[in-house]
Amino acid sequence: MIDKLKLKIPVFGEIERLSILDEVARTLSLIISSGTSIIEGLNITSNVAGNILFKKALDESADLVEKGIPLSQALDNQGIFPPTLVQMVKVGEASGKIDDGLLRVSQYYERDVNLRIKTLTTSIEPFLIITLGIAVAFLIFSVITPIYSIISKIQ
Repeated sequence: MIDKLKLKIPVFGEIERLSILDEVARTLSLIISSGTSIIEGLNITSNVAGNILFKKALDESADLVEKGIPLSQALDNQGIFPPTLVQMVKVGEASGKIDDGLLRVSQYYERDVNLRIKTLTTSIEPFLIITLGIAVAFLIFSVITPIYSIISKIQ
């Protein structure tokens, strides 16, 4: 439930989702390129996913691949993987280089995550500056007010 909620948070959820997709694609690419079978690679990658929804989707995909369904179709059936990832896997299946397709999509997601984080920090920056200004003004006001109060009592 918490993992599902994390993915639904407006800006942060999308960054989380893209980060998980990057990690899943990169890990699966490395495992497949090392010569491990796709089924075993999916099982290993499911433990790395960091989100129970993706873990279940990868486990179910491994079961479907074990039954003879192509990896691209197995991922597409889960409904959690974006069309970009599914298409790159499909192209990789056709060319015989699934690991290259997954690595390329991983690099795409990594750039997208970095861009979104940069945009987020840039958009939060003015809010932080205003908040800091208000805090400093409050601090100055709370220090100077007692001083003026003491001076007025002395006179």
